Amino acid sequence: MDATYQIFIQLLLGSVLGWLFRSAGQSSFIGYVIGGFVASLIMQQGFGSSFASQLDFLKSLGLTLFSFEIGLSIGIEKLTKSLSRVIVVEMVAYSIIWFLTALLSIETSLNTFERIFLFLVLMDCSSVAINLVSKISDDDIRSLAIVQSNFEDLAQFIAFSMIFTAGIAKPDLIAILTNVLRVIGLTGLLAYVLNLAMKRFYRWINNMDNLSRSLLFLSIALLYSTLVQGLNLPTLFGAFIAGIVLSSYVRGDEISIMSGLRELGLLLYFSSIGTQITASTSASLSNIMTLGFVYAIAGVFTRFISLSLGALFIAVRADAIPYYAASLSSISETSIVFADTLIQQGVLNPTFKSMTITTVIISMILSQMLFSNASRFSTILTGLMPRNVRVFFTMLSHLLLESSETSIKLGSELVRFLIPSLLATYITYIASAIPIPTQNVRIGMAVATSIIAYIVIVINFYKTLNSIINFLDLKFEQRIQNWNAVSLASNAITIVLVAISIILLFNVTNTMLSEDFVQSSFHRYLAALIHVITFVLLFYLIITRIRVKIQKSRN
Repeated sequence: MDATYQIFIQLLLGSVLGWLFRSAGQSSFIGYVIGGFVASLIMQQGFGSSFASQLDFLKSLGLTLFSFEIGLSIGIEKLTKSLSRVIVVEMVAYSIIWFLTALLSIETSLNTFERIFLFLVLMDCSSVAINLVSKISDDDIRSLAIVQSNFEDLAQFIAFSMIFTAGIAKPDLIAILTNVLRVIGLTGLLAYVLNLAMKRFYRWINNMDNLSRSLLFLSIALLYSTLVQGLNLPTLFGAFIAGIVLSSYVRGDEISIMSGLRELGLLLYFSSIGTQITASTSASLSNIMTLGFVYAIAGVFTRFISLSLGALFIAVRADAIPYYAASLSSISETSIVFADTLIQQGVLNPTFKSMTITTVIISMILSQMLFSNASRFSTILTGLMPRNVRVFFTMLSHLLLESSETSIKLGSELVRFLIPSLLATYITYIASAIPIPTQNVRIGMAVATSIIAYIVIVINFYKTLNSIINFLDLKFEQRIQNWNAVSLASNAITIVLVAISIILLFNVTNTMLSEDFVQSSFHRYLAALIHVITFVLLFYLIITRIRVKIQKSRN
């Protein structure tokens, strides 16, 4: 059978079934997958190599469009305004979800990597959440839920990129946090460069018509998808970063074009995914679907309970919590993309693709059922929350929100350290890769760029360390007049967070300085010298602060 005819059947069935499911109040994504699956049954005897190659192209294009639109949908300004509340909820939710994955991994015999992938799957809500959130009557809760869904998109992409680039070779906490910081820093660097270019050519771009601007933005997404491959990141992450940056430049009348791009991306990618289900899972399809059903039930109810508990910790009204948690309880379609990517990398069992598809589809149906019954849960929860319990959670929420703001401040300092340091690092890589015929000149350029990179990293290290210690001083000065139990707990949390930040700063700096830009003994001696300098700078700052405190106390 001709490959063009095969693709036509696949897209036609996907479009029709997607429309039917959307008309029935479900996600069109379900129709696209089923359409691809039905097409594969019709054409089972007719697949050829030409169809397979074109199918890969459709998947790649669809994935770029889908990832780009997800980035566009994230409102960075709204996210930053509510970030402290969102982080508190997610830390509670992710802790409970991580515990659930531990139980499920024991019951279903998952290895460590599969358990981490399952956690990744349960991190984010689906596109169904946006439709459910729009039905929440309370404006504040509705806005918080939208921001929460945006944060989960961002967190899931960062977590996946960390797994994709670093794997799980170093599962200890500091190594994980270091890898997360490097991915966030690289994201910030790529976003900064694109934003700088957009500001430089803004007047020219602003004079374009809507269609030309949309095509330009899509071209940038494709360019970034290609660019990040050279940085050992997944291609979908490049389109996602481009979408986040370009969301600030999209006009209101261009939203419909971008929404159309999203649906096109969903159709191309998920109908192609549907065609691949039959061949890989025909022998054990029932077992895989049963497992997916179990993961969906466990995932949805765990997300509902954990998000409800997180909402209590930020003092959300008891009657509004069930609506808020139910709207975000589904599991994201993006997890199917991650499963497919990791399967192609050879690190995940192919059966996880069909299992993840089943999990996502069932979760969408269950979350809508939960939301339709949210009023019953609201009545029950309100009755279980006497006044003294609400007062306790309100007091606790102040402590958690302050700790969250401290984490954001310290995290932003670390990211500001990483962006110029990573830029210097990549310039060194580029300089060492330039094909210069004269060996002495090539080595001299590599050594010179390495020295410059070291200087940039050490200067940034000193500035960041100084900012962190200044922040600690300021926090203690603000609380020294009001010592009580809450203040004491807050100070203890601040000290722990600052200590972790300094350890991460040292760890990231050490990782950067240990990169072998130049294979020579000179590099090793230089790296050792700068390691010593960083420790000297730390002790110098600590001693200076102690002397200042002593002088103030004497005066």
